[in-house]
Amino acid sequence: MSEEFVQDTTVLDEASRAENASSQNATESTGLNPEAQTEDSLTFSNEVIEKIVACACLTVPGVAGMRQGFFNRVKETFTGASSSGGVEIEVADDGTVIINIAIVMDYGAYAPAVFEGVRDAVTKEVKAMTALDVSCVNLRVEDVLAPGEASSASEKTN
Repeated sequence: MSEEFVQDTTVLDEASRAENASSQNATESTGLNPEAQTEDSLTFSNEVIEKIVACACLTVPGVAGMRQGFFNRVKETFTGASSSGGVEIEVADDGTVIINIAIVMDYGAYAPAVFEGVRDAVTKEVKAMTALDVSCVNLRVEDVLAPGEASSASEKTN
């Protein structure tokens, strides 16, 4: 009886190998996984969502700019490409998006109002453009743009 069981297992293993080989041949010929071809999908890179968030933030009164790290500033300087510095995206276990933002705020702006404006703008734009739900927006004010700083900074670069 144990020989019959072993023989049946061998037959199943051979059938599995044949199925895997045909699946692998289909993958090699099309370059796609045949199982993945049965469903449509839409995904976004983190950079896309980060850029949407950065653009939404810059529309809010009181936001002078996004806080960028050194490498983002260098990239923007040399390539001319705008970056989404100051934004980090996390995907929660439930599939919603957690957004961490670092901004430079205009001097004299009321931070709680800026936060509400940023939260509302970001949530609205991310939902409108991607259909993703935002579960949490964390805003950190990294700097305040004092009167005269913007003009003196532009004079130094000219």
